[in-house]
Amino acid sequence: MSYVLSLFCRRDFSCVRVGCLMIGSAIAMPTAAQVFAPGPSVPGLFDTVINVPSPGTGTTISGTVGGIPGQTTQVNVNNFGGIVSSLASPFQAGLGAEINVDGGTLGEGFESLTGSEVNLLSGEIRDDFSAMGNRVDLSGGTVGDDFFAGTAATVNISGTVEVGPRFVAFDGSTINISAGSVGNGFDALSGSVVNISGTAELGTSFEAFGGSEVNVSGGTVGASFSALDNSVVNISSGTIGNNFDAGDGSVVTISGTALLGNDFDAQEGSTINLTGGTIDGVATVRDRAVFSMSGGSVGPVAAQAGGTVNITGGSVGDFSRAEAGSDLNILGGGVGTNFRAENGSVVDISGGTVGEDLEAQDNSTVLISGTAAVGDGVSIGNGALVRVTGGSVGNLATVGTFGRLEVTGGSVGDALRVQVGGVAEVSGTGSIGTGAAIEDGGFLLVGAGGGVGNSLAVFDGGEIRIDGGTVGAAANLLAGSTVTLTDGSIGGLTDTEGTFNLEGGSVGAAFFAQSGSEVNVTGGTFDGTYFVLPGAMFNVFGSDFALDGVPIAGLVNGVATTIPDRDVTLTGTLQDGTALSLELDSTNANGTQFATGATLTLTQIAAALAGDYNASGQVEQGDLDIVLQNWGTGTFTGDENALVGGGPFDGTVDQNELDGVLQNWGSTAAPDFGGASVPEPGVAGWALLGVLGRFGRRES
Repeated sequence: MSYVLSLFCRRDFSCVRVGCLMIGSAIAMPTAAQVFAPGPSVPGLFDTVINVPSPGTGTTISGTVGGIPGQTTQVNVNNFGGIVSSLASPFQAGLGAEINVDGGTLGEGFESLTGSEVNLLSGEIRDDFSAMGNRVDLSGGTVGDDFFAGTAATVNISGTVEVGPRFVAFDGSTINISAGSVGNGFDALSGSVVNISGTAELGTSFEAFGGSEVNVSGGTVGASFSALDNSVVNISSGTIGNNFDAGDGSVVTISGTALLGNDFDAQEGSTINLTGGTIDGVATVRDRAVFSMSGGSVGPVAAQAGGTVNITGGSVGDFSRAEAGSDLNILGGGVGTNFRAENGSVVDISGGTVGEDLEAQDNSTVLISGTAAVGDGVSIGNGALVRVTGGSVGNLATVGTFGRLEVTGGSVGDALRVQVGGVAEVSGTGSIGTGAAIEDGGFLLVGAGGGVGNSLAVFDGGEIRIDGGTVGAAANLLAGSTVTLTDGSIGGLTDTEGTFNLEGGSVGAAFFAQSGSEVNVTGGTFDGTYFVLPGAMFNVFGSDFALDGVPIAGLVNGVATTIPDRDVTLTGTLQDGTALSLELDSTNANGTQFATGATLTLTQIAAALAGDYNASGQVEQGDLDIVLQNWGTGTFTGDENALVGGGPFDGTVDQNELDGVLQNWGSTAAPDFGGASVPEPGVAGWALLGVLGRFGRRES
């Protein structure tokens, strides 16, 4: 017998030199393939073969085997045999040693060193087993607690073997688990590679440390799996329990038929790629984490502040949410019902589907475009914005208090509700379906190209403005509502009990002005039948008014005059220049009616007055304020009617605009009778002219 010193690193990372007892006789060394073939090798390949128990040797052995270059030893531990080992005096298997346990026992603290091989077919290897730089095949029996796989070790776990808790795979080790079981608390440290497949069963609290790689293609792993900072985890099949945590810098890919339990946590800085499989519960995406999904399914997704979620395919469950400061993008796939864009969040939906009852909470922004399809029941909260440029939104959408809906493309379905303080806009190629309701304090703007379907209802206190586009037939304008049409059209069967301002555009067939309504006409046309019923107020603004071709005398600029005449034709020129022809038929003989009990007024509007920048009909303080407040700028602001009467505008608010005010100060609009002069300003006006003239030229 002889001894050789070899270096061994223990679990506490301290390195010691140990003596190895060598047993054997000189025969040829086996090849590497023979030494590391799975399972026990043929005894004839070894210089020395020790069978425990064997006649004359007792039932146990102790000490050390292997470690001499060129010498090989095989130790076979069978039923009732054992190798004595303890933490204080461990049994060691060194270079060239093969240890086969098939029914016997190998004591605690056993150390298999570089160049050795261990095969467990049945029996037991007790606690604190260490494998360093060698091969270990475990296919039956049991391995105790605190198994240690060190640098360059390859451990194959299969069959029916049971490995105890706190198994540790160190840097450079490779662990292949295809069957059997591994207890709780398995740690894959930096530089290790763990492959889990087949019918393997791993306990709870598996931790993949930074720099490790874990590949799961089958089997089961218990709850509380942690992919710690900078680890790589690939799960293509098998089952993972609840409470999966992905740490900062970790990369986790889930594909195939993988099944993960509830409470998936993508922690700060992690990257999650879900291309298949299932996360069967909530997935939380935290600050700086990126969750990308192109397939598979997940329960609710919760994107927290700073987290990014990109969904291009697959299925996301109900009650998902985007929290304030998160970035959630839906480009494809399907998201379930009750999705919430929480206060301050931004959600971009450009494809795929989102189920019913999407909620844009206070101050959130939801962008809907492309081919996206959002289900019924969208609600828009206080200060929230939903902008639709493509795709579709279902029926029963609600714009809540001070919420905003902008539709410039795509469509919003039937029964839209705009509540107090809410604003809805539709223009471009956008459309809103039938049965929209503008409630008290709500506002709807229909811009160029936009469309609103039939049966629009505007309630008391509600308001709509049509600046282009179309509103369908059977609109119902209830008492207290206000509708202004400046361009575009509103369909027939319009039933108004509120205020209807026709400034341009056209009204389709069968317009009804009910008792208590007020109709103000400054432009536009009635293209079909109209019925102005008793109790309605119908006010027309323009010039050149005549009844059956006879000019109406006594009209005063800016003053409404009641016209009692009926069964005649009213003609003239409306304020916007449109020719007027209105049948005042009191009996509905020709399909129209202007009832005797209705009130008709005409207000003559003179030609535009230079300097009247707010179109008030007089050049006064309001016009001067507009000029001074915008002096030197390229636009007029502060009055929506600025420049109606004061142009032409040369591009800069300067002396020209000031002169328009000063030269006509105090003037009022008067009819152009061909040569009638505009009144000059009085003494006070001349004094103001001098002061402001000096001001204007000094500032120009």
